[in-house]
Amino acid sequence: MQSTPSDGNRASLTSTAAPGPLHLSPATNIPRGVAYAAVAGACWGSMLLVPALLPDFNPLAITSARFMLYGLMSVFILAPLVRRLRPRVTRADMGALMYLGLTGSILYLVLMATGVQWAGMAITTLIIGMVPLAMPIMNRKQVGALPLRRLLGPMLTVCAGIVLINAHELLAADEAARPVWRVLGGVAAAFAALVIWSHYAIRNAHYLQSGRFTALEWSSMSGVAVGIWSVLLWPLALWWQARSGQQLDAGRWHMFWLVNLAVSILASLFGNWMWNAATRLLPISLSGQMIVFETLFALSYSFIYLQRGPTWQELTAAALMIGGVCWAVQRHQPAAH
Repeated sequence: MQSTPSDGNRASLTSTAAPGPLHLSPATNIPRGVAYAAVAGACWGSMLLVPALLPDFNPLAITSARFMLYGLMSVFILAPLVRRLRPRVTRADMGALMYLGLTGSILYLVLMATGVQWAGMAITTLIIGMVPLAMPIMNRKQVGALPLRRLLGPMLTVCAGIVLINAHELLAADEAARPVWRVLGGVAAAFAALVIWSHYAIRNAHYLQSGRFTALEWSSMSGVAVGIWSVLLWPLALWWQARSGQQLDAGRWHMFWLVNLAVSILASLFGNWMWNAATRLLPISLSGQMIVFETLFALSYSFIYLQRGPTWQELTAAALMIGGVCWAVQRHQPAAH
């Protein structure tokens, strides 16, 4: 797999890199990249509503259906691009796409669901919400990466907001009914999900920042890869659904496919495209902070769904997360001369 510098100073790239967004000045890259990441967060935040709309379907069925539809749409998008892509796509690229699709989408969602079921929503959200800390730490040895000491303040501010937004649920949660081994297993699954998604995001960024593929090309190829995995997992999802013993009529299955189609278009197709566009423009140490947009938009959508306003605690948490992102953006701006 081709690895390239992923810092904000795009001028340090070697002459073999393809021309494109990586050669824009940081002042141009960062604002546009943040805007793309915010749009991606707005799209991804919609996924929170799916379990509420489809409570009678298991997580694997929902996930597989969503990614099968994403894969099918990606095939149609890729069709006119095949002639142009064929000379550029190597066997290593195809292996990376299958690997990233399995880990960053399928395995991540399974581990996240395990964490929620075994350890609870609050603990799992809190752990996975540490992506802004995990990504810069895991990427710290890359050439040109911003020193962690310069990012410590913004990262801790974002994480403080995530802790605060989950504090009530953590304090109110009744873990007495959960066996200790089950809670510990859920915590381990949540930490594994955190590491896997952070690793996925970093490797995905390296491919995008190589300049060999556009955001749309890479998103579409990724969609086909994860679609293949979903087709393979679909029989298991149907078996799981049958084991639940619920008798679902045609109306519920119609709703199931409509909701997944909407989420496939909004979150998978458009959201992933926007995230990949942001990844091409942002240093990895900053793109990790951008994941908070998903949390903020998911929170906003939950207020609409529950028909209530935010509490002071939620407003303070949101302010901390937004403030941490703004601080991180400022730290990545070039020094004035």
